[in-house]
Amino acid sequence: MRATIPPLSLPVRIALLILGWALVVIGVVGLVLPVIQGWLTLFAGFAVLSIVSQSFHRFLRRRFHGWPKGWRRMEKLRRRLGRYLAK
Repeated sequence: MRATIPPLSLPVRIALLILGWALVVIGVVGLVLPVIQGWLTLFAGFAVLSIVSQSFHRFLRRRFHGWPKGWRRMEKLRRRLGRYLAK
């Protein structure tokens, strides 16, 4: 079953791109600093970016093929965010 995300408006897409990349940067910093949860923040940033970009979603799918439980979590978060933002 393929999870489809309803189309998003341009301002929402731009905001999600900014938020997604900010979370990725914070996650990378969090991998070094003990105060920030790096992996969790990276995971959230990747989920946000996959809502905006189908190519990024395909990239993540190829990378997660060896970790099905992680992929299911990513898809679940992606679907929830997509439905919430499309309202």
